[in-house]
Amino acid sequence: MGAVYLNLNRNKRSVTLNAKDPADLQQLLALADDADVFISNVRPRALARAGLDAATLCARNPRLIYCSAVGFGQDGPYAAKPAFDDIIQAMSGLADLQGRNTGAPAYINTILADKVAGLTLAYAIPMALRWCPSR
Repeated sequence: MGAVYLNLNRNKRSVTLNAKDPADLQQLLALADDADVFISNVRPRALARAGLDAATLCARNPRLIYCSAVGFGQDGPYAAKPAFDDIIQAMSGLADLQGRNTGAPAYINTILADKVAGLTLAYAIPMALRWCPSR
């Protein structure tokens, strides 16, 4: 592990759980029962199959801020599709825009969509913690 990683993550605790394992799923649900925030980047239908959808978790913990970072929303024709950075760059037209100088679509040489999504979460979650009336 690099020095920057170790510095930024000092004093943090983590746990690895497999939501497909019944014992691990129960442990995850117990954590969510007492959590302030639940963040996921898993497709909505997969979360629902595991009982980790917003309706289920928020029924168990009404104070929970549920944040789902998915590319195509909770419902609609693309909801079940994965959304990787290159897919978002292509579907948003960003790859086309980037390629206008060369005549061929090209991806931006960074994970721009992933970074924007992460920054959006970083701003939205503290706002929800501060302003949600159920808290």
